[in-house]
Amino acid sequence: WYCKYFKGAKKTQVTGEINPCYSALSERKIKLIHKMNPKLKIILLLRNPIERAWSHYQYLVQRGKKFDKKNLVKEIKSFMLSDEQRKRSNYIEIINKYRNFFQDDDIYILFYDSILNEPEALIENMMSVFGIKKINLMNCNFRDVNNSSKKLRVPIEISKLVNELYKKD
Repeated sequence: WYCKYFKGAKKTQVTGEINPCYSALSERKIKLIHKMNPKLKIILLLRNPIERAWSHYQYLVQRGKKFDKKNLVKEIKSFMLSDEQRKRSNYIEIINKYRNFFQDDDIYILFYDSILNEPEALIENMMSVFGIKKINLMNCNFRDVNNSSKKLRVPIEISKLVNELYKKD
């Protein structure tokens, strides 16, 4: 299933793929990925766990997931408190799962905010990590957004709940 993403790529070509689901992969699947390409470089793009969970909720709603509108706050609470959401935001556990198979030098931890605040520096950092020849980035427009979802306001009760949930993390 994984190799299909890179079908047709040349051996000298730098290729990549991004998917937030990689944070929820089992160790068995990470081991399989390592077995297929032990020289793989892993980039973990970390986001504020509250913003990450809320963004995930928005993503599902905008793609048709139905929630009971009469009990919306209860539904959102249930979603935010689910094991899946906690698992996807447990960055220490995620990092350690990848460290079980990949060397520290092959795992790069970056922060989501750098996409918004310092996109040029992020691109230059990535080019350095992958040994890509530096190019002139002067004419690149890093402020265009290609895949943005409609922003939904977090209900105050949910915001308080999630802030409390992640306060110790």
